[in-house]
Amino acid sequence: MKKKMIVAILVVALMGVMFGFGYTVASTGDRQITATLSETITVKYNGEVQRFVDGSGRQVFPILFEGTTYLPLRAMSDLLGVPVSWDAANRTVNLGEAGAPSAPTPPTLNARPLASNGTWQGSATQWQTIQGAANIPQPAGQTVTEGFISRNVNSALNSRTFRLNEGVSANVLEFTSYVTTNLPEQITSAHFEIRNADTGAVLFTGDIPVNTFNMHSIELFGATDIQFRARTRPVTGQSNDLFILAPTVR
Repeated sequence: MKKKMIVAILVVALMGVMFGFGYTVASTGDRQITATLSETITVKYNGEVQRFVDGSGRQVFPILFEGTTYLPLRAMSDLLGVPVSWDAANRTVNLGEAGAPSAPTPPTLNARPLASNGTWQGSATQWQTIQGAANIPQPAGQTVTEGFISRNVNSALNSRTFRLNEGVSANVLEFTSYVTTNLPEQITSAHFEIRNADTGAVLFTGDIPVNTFNMHSIELFGATDIQFRARTRPVTGQSNDLFILAPTVR
């Protein structure tokens, strides 16, 4: 988890490299922008408030641009103990020691059924593993052999987390969704989300129309704990099921 956090911080810092090194916008490919320098944002690392300084010891602050917070790269590299250098001739930021071996790539799954690569976490009994889907039509050209279902989706947020096998992460989740309802005139869709349960990052959010097969390919960005969340609007006498058919990860 510590390694994941360090990588995530460095990615954010790298996005803000233009502010950390202060280069101009004269070269091709650069754009002049208007951003906000914020002296009120507090950054904590392992629970401790951080004070960032540049190479001359002057205090520097986070920058806000279009809803994203950018942190000064050199200050972040000092905090995390990662060497950083600027190659002006090639306009390249170098992180880490030159010639150092890259971090090992964690094992990944190669289009394997989700259910065979981990376990459900928690006790959300409304989410059930299924074998086949005899009570709904089969997707065209596809035979459903396994999947899972959230039964009686309603106004309450139903959620369930699936944890991949220890040491394994996934980059892509593929599946077919299908929502049933006994009130198609009143309920036209169910809201569905997929999140990284470790970080809370939303990987997918959207409304799934009822009585329609929908193909999904979701970027997981190396998630190991995948949280599924579903709900619909309350209607008296409603009955809704959300099917996740033939889910695979790779």
